[in-house]
Amino acid sequence: MGMEREQIFIDPFKGPSAVLFIKAFTLWSIYPEIIFLTGWTTLLVLLDEHVSALSLKLPPTILTVLGTVIGFVLSYRTSSAYERYTDGRKQWSTIVHVSRTLTCLVWSHCPYPLRLPTASQPATETEKLRGIIEKKTFINLIEGFAVSLKHYLRGEHGIFYEDLYRKSTRFLIKRLTDL
Repeated sequence: MGMEREQIFIDPFKGPSAVLFIKAFTLWSIYPEIIFLTGWTTLLVLLDEHVSALSLKLPPTILTVLGTVIGFVLSYRTSSAYERYTDGRKQWSTIVHVSRTLTCLVWSHCPYPLRLPTASQPATETEKLRGIIEKKTFINLIEGFAVSLKHYLRGEHGIFYEDLYRKSTRFLIKRLTDL
């Protein structure tokens, strides 16, 4: 009598994820500038080749200076991207650390019978079980927060992702879809 496990497969090439990838492609954001600079360069080359009175020769020092400036810009861009990456890793490790600490605090400080037992009325097994279920539910909410934050930061909207449908957070998705 094994429990059947429900598996959810999401095709990354269907639906909004592939569309978001194409929309996020950098070429689309700089496409007008590329067209303008290509046209401008073509016009200058045609004028230089076909108009004999016009000479548009550049001294070689300008190209050297321009190459140096472009090198500095690319170096700055690479170092700032790496800095953002390491900062993101630090923030994520902080989230993991705080989540683990909060989980330990919840598990050790929340009483497992929800009411304080007295000598005349000790806690019943159902009260103890309900307290453990509530602790586990709160811990699952902490895990669900980390997973949903991951999807939000990646720009993946919606709730239909495989890691959100783990046993620990499945009840949340069920409740959200019932609303």
